[in-house]
Amino acid sequence: MPRRLWLMLHEPRIITAATGVMWAILIGIGTAALLAPPATISHQMGPTLTIVWAILLMVGGALGLVGCLPGWFWVERVGLILAGTGAAMYLAVVLMLHYAEPGSRLVQAGFVSLALASLVVRWLRVRGPQIDPTRGARPHAHP
Repeated sequence: MPRRLWLMLHEPRIITAATGVMWAILIGIGTAALLAPPATISHQMGPTLTIVWAILLMVGGALGLVGCLPGWFWVERVGLILAGTGAAMYLAVVLMLHYAEPGSRLVQAGFVSLALASLVVRWLRVRGPQIDPTRGARPHAHP
């Protein structure tokens, strides 16, 4: 990463960079779901909801990535809502398939739950007052 871009990231920079990678991966997942959705998922959701699901993941990831840029921190909150909704939809379908079809989907459900939990943790970190972290102001702690 060029030094100039690195210095633009919010402190702690390594966390912002890792979060940016997370959002980029989510954009890739949404793109893959749109271009070549898993057959079992699209069969359960139907074509329209599968497209909605993929777009939630892609747009959520894109907004989250924009939220890593200076001055755009608030956009990440919208990305978290969209991505979280997409992850919850995926988890619901995986759990339906676990009970409706033979074979276990608990490992898949566990990994989707882990991803959803990471989005919730991120939400808890960015849900504070509308204070731009790049300006050095410290928001008050949540009770």
